[in-house]
Amino acid sequence: HTDQWWMPTPTRRDRSPLPIGSITRTRFDQDENGLSNMVSPAVVVNVLWMLDDFSANNGGTHLVPGSHLIGRQPDKELDRDVETVVAEGPAGTALVIDGRIWHGTGANVSENSRFAVITTFCGPQFRPQENFAVGTSLEVLEDASPDLLALLGFKIWNAYGRIESPLADFIQPGQTSLGEMVPE
Repeated sequence: HTDQWWMPTPTRRDRSPLPIGSITRTRFDQDENGLSNMVSPAVVVNVLWMLDDFSANNGGTHLVPGSHLIGRQPDKELDRDVETVVAEGPAGTALVIDGRIWHGTGANVSENSRFAVITTFCGPQFRPQENFAVGTSLEVLEDASPDLLALLGFKIWNAYGRIESPLADFIQPGQTSLGEMVPE
């Protein structure tokens, strides 16, 4: 879609954005100043599960406080000296952050490994980084609840992600389309 109607539009910093998953072509929050003071709404939440202790010494995640309200992507030159804070915590800690926050791993200068699991939750109109609809084993899917199937991306959202039927709520593993359409 060239008009990106499914992407929540940037919003003035003093207003709440449209809810994730809203479908509207109305740009409800435009002003005379253009987009200079606008910020894209949050559409992703990242959860980083610390499997080992996290510290500055072993490469704990660096965060730029307030960067989710800057309204742009980081610039290597402009933001070279940006101040960061290190997410530190004992194993078992979960770091939950707005996906717009600038973040990155630090250098591990310790003698030990540092492991984590990252879980990303996004609005229904976005594809996750992992293609669970293709990569999840059938054994897992056979007993999956509707909630789990929705989290894995099997739930159809306003006709997006469907195979054929406009009436289906979920795609079915192994389902294929009608096939090649050729003239008779």
